[in-house]
Amino acid sequence: MVDYRQWAYRELKRQGFTVFAPYKSLSGECVVATKDCQDHLRKLRIKGSRSYHDFPSGWYQLPEDHLKKSIGVIDFWVFVSSRSAPNLGRPQPVFLIIPTSDLIEKLKQYATPDSNGTYHLYLQWDEPDHKGMVIERRIEEPWPIKSGSARDYSCYAENWTLIKENSSL
Repeated sequence: MVDYRQWAYRELKRQGFTVFAPYKSLSGECVVATKDCQDHLRKLRIKGSRSYHDFPSGWYQLPEDHLKKSIGVIDFWVFVSSRSAPNLGRPQPVFLIIPTSDLIEKLKQYATPDSNGTYHLYLQWDEPDHKGMVIERRIEEPWPIKSGSARDYSCYAENWTLIKENSSL
């Protein structure tokens, strides 16, 4: 089984970042900078999930207190899942990169934490009713999810430029 953090670290390097992973970190955090280390450092929280359907999807548990503590500390959350790649014979990663403030704002618009204070995020890429979109489908109503709504995460899919641009911080 591939470690989702390793997938994220490899992709970050491929995207031109230098990755500083904390020694013995179990929290999924890392710090990145541009290759030449001339840009601002960005702190990322990486969350992984196995895929649950024929199309890429992932289930992520986000404790409300972790989200609150990440404000001003974690710049971006990187959600990692996988899609099957029949021609390669192994799963391929898919990534969703979202600024902490955007994630919290989206969750406030449509979700409430469960009795344990945890948000459950079910992200799906290219779900049959939503081709070309990344959606949050935990809450079934209303359906289908409208493009641009709080539950549409499409603009964050594979969008590594968000980390590179100062405007997102």
